[in-house]
Amino acid sequence: MKILTLDAVACAAARDWLAELLLDALGDGPALGFFPGLSIDGARRYWRDIETSVAHGRRVVVAAIQDGMLVGSSQLVLRDGIDADSAELRAILVRRSARRRGIGSVLVRALEAEARLLGRDRVYAEADPGSGADELVRDLGYAPEGAEGHLAKTLRMPEVA
Repeated sequence: MKILTLDAVACAAARDWLAELLLDALGDGPALGFFPGLSIDGARRYWRDIETSVAHGRRVVVAAIQDGMLVGSSQLVLRDGIDADSAELRAILVRRSARRRGIGSVLVRALEAEARLLGRDRVYAEADPGSGADELVRDLGYAPEGAEGHLAKTLRMPEVA
């Protein structure tokens, strides 16, 4: 499996594949932040908005390619202002036929590495309690923080005694 960081140009070039991945990943039902009945045109519009955010340096997108096929993607939203030391995981998407193979974990770890490179020492996630995304991020060390479904992980290395 290969993990790629996509700039805005790469997101635009892969828009149809990313839109199809989004629809496939939502095939089990609506997920946090997405409405039921999303069309292919709606999915393309979603990715067009993501391209703009990437172009303005507000978001990082990673994609997982396996056997020449896009099998997953995820995003890191870079916070600003007083929260400029943190970021937020968004849209951990894995093709249904490729689930339970560690792809989501690899995507999240790739985004954590990007967050560290960008000087972010805390990453937040939001997931429906009991969902696959909730299980995934908890397994990767995210802990509940604040409202139900909100989780966080510190990326700072612990102090050495």
